[in-house]
Amino acid sequence: MKYKLITLLLCSLFFFHCSGNNNRQITANHPKKIIPKIKDGQFETRSNLNLDSNRIHFERQNLEIPLSPDDTLIQVINKNLDIDSQDEQIIAVKSKDNAESVIRVIVADFDSARGHYIKTWEGTTNAEHINTFTLNLKDVVGDYQWDLVCQGTNSKGDFTLNIFRRSPAFGFTLSYYPICSIISNGTIEIIEEDRSPSYLLGHTLGESFVIMAYRSDQDNEAFPQIIKETYYFSRPSGRYEIQSLVRLSSEKVEESHLKTIIASGTPDLFEEYLQGFWYKSGQEASNGANGTILFFDLQNREIVLYSGEVQEIYKWKGSKQFYKNLTIFAENKLLQSISPQFTITLSMIDQIKLSISEPSEHEQWGGKFIKAKKELEDSIFTRPDRKPAPPGFELAGRYASKDNFIIQFENPYLKWIEKDTTTFEGGYSLHTFIQKDAPINVLFLKLIIDNGLYVKDKVYILKYKEETQSNYILKTLTLIPAKLSVHGIAEKIEEPIIVTQETPL
Repeated sequence: MKYKLITLLLCSLFFFHCSGNNNRQITANHPKKIIPKIKDGQFETRSNLNLDSNRIHFERQNLEIPLSPDDTLIQVINKNLDIDSQDEQIIAVKSKDNAESVIRVIVADFDSARGHYIKTWEGTTNAEHINTFTLNLKDVVGDYQWDLVCQGTNSKGDFTLNIFRRSPAFGFTLSYYPICSIISNGTIEIIEEDRSPSYLLGHTLGESFVIMAYRSDQDNEAFPQIIKETYYFSRPSGRYEIQSLVRLSSEKVEESHLKTIIASGTPDLFEEYLQGFWYKSGQEASNGANGTILFFDLQNREIVLYSGEVQEIYKWKGSKQFYKNLTIFAENKLLQSISPQFTITLSMIDQIKLSISEPSEHEQWGGKFIKAKKELEDSIFTRPDRKPAPPGFELAGRYASKDNFIIQFENPYLKWIEKDTTTFEGGYSLHTFIQKDAPINVLFLKLIIDNGLYVKDKVYILKYKEETQSNYILKTLTLIPAKLSVHGIAEKIEEPIIVTQETPL
């Protein structure tokens, strides 16, 4: 492969391969999943595929209300949506046996009079495919309320956007109403601008986000055109309304230096153009090793995001091109419940703009990126000679420290329990690789924060020790905090974590 240098630069490319031998089972009635296959910019659908327990993280979250046995659970978010002290639960579901059914969103609220959660609202979206659906909470209106933002695709492969806003409070029932419903055979983008300091301090309402949709003019085959629609939120009507419609001549598009890619209409040429390394605009190319880097690995169908100590690997499930945009449907390689959409926009020769649909604690991922030239790749990035290998031992079961810090391993998942009993769940991957001619074990963790809205990355150099006692085996793990760079893995100046496990002989 042309880009062998990925091994240390983006070492989690190898480290985040999860074990396929997870023996945990989902309960008796296996839900069915609709999996879109993307081909030539369109969608083909395969249904009646059983879900693997590795692939649905949200199945492991506790539901506060029972679901219909006919529904498949897609996503769960716990968030306080109102002024009470209890979190509400937002649940996305779809009918198991009907591939053409739309995805629905349910809100469950705690009823203090009854002492348990009840369903207070249910809404329908225009999305049908599970694999391309995302549910996020954003204040798109600018009134300090969480709006439910649902993005996905329908059976035709068109993009869909549904936004629901909290209804004015009449009594104590929490409900929502639709403020935006857009379907486009092109692209749909929410333009998230920074809001004023007075909004951030809670003094004034913020500007509502603008929504732009691009679509092809299917009624004019002789002179094909691109239609650009701009939507603004209308406070009098309480909904998004179209404010402008502009027709862009395809002849103007073809005058661009990127006309071949844009005019192709299929993602193949676009994907080939992305292959390789890109560094974020505004940072010196020669310092790319310490900056924010994108790597598009077309051969292995993966996208790698790298910045300092943080790396994220995404499976490249499929692409859809429209005009200057390529939408990539991705899935986090370790936590499959994280399935964002990457939108790549061609700006000019060797420059792209990246936006990601799901919120992230790593804001550095979005923005403009510049293609790294071949000679710069060779000078900036290290090319190691050896790839990492599986370790000679496995992590399983409960490990605890003397002061009650606990790690529970259940491949590929783990539970992280702090001394004060604060608990996080997530995933882990362990590999051994050669650094300075010596093997080291590296443990990568992804901990889910704030009920799945954020993911925190941790990296440790792991030292494993096993001793046989009179009637048990004592296993000791020493976790040394570490940081990654393109030059390898280095220890941080922080206290290590030591946990032990006793296994009867």
